[in-house]
Amino acid sequence: MRSAKSLLGMPVIHAGRRLGLVAYVLPDEDFQKIHGLYLHCGLTGSRFIECAQLDMIGEVAVLAHAAGRRSPLNQRPLFRRALAPDGQRIGAITDTLIDENSLCIEALELSHGYLDDLSLGRTHVRQFSICKNGDIIVGNAEGGNQP
Repeated sequence: MRSAKSLLGMPVIHAGRRLGLVAYVLPDEDFQKIHGLYLHCGLTGSRFIECAQLDMIGEVAVLAHAAGRRSPLNQRPLFRRALAPDGQRIGAITDTLIDENSLCIEALELSHGYLDDLSLGRTHVRQFSICKNGDIIVGNAEGGNQP
């Protein structure tokens, strides 16, 4: 598994040439799978490549079998509020853990705050649901920094 943040800045290769660098990983509406990648392409602007057009996420690059389409970088931030099942705010979602083969989101990274992150580390949440306003209701969290 890889974090979405680890993909940022990674080159995307299509037909032997570099299309651009990963600028944003777009999850689908229910945070079950990756919808696609936004790329920074220098002077030519930004580009969006859908998940179905990606071949492989490697260690140093992402391979694509299509060039995607030019699209302005309009994203909703991944940073979202995390709520307990009773509605109490418990922190924020700061990242996702992605399976490189299926491009499914396996877990969300939960931050409880700066001091708790330093002392306890961030936790990974595998059971969650999405509210209509975009907040995430967290089931149970696994402690520590391990995926």
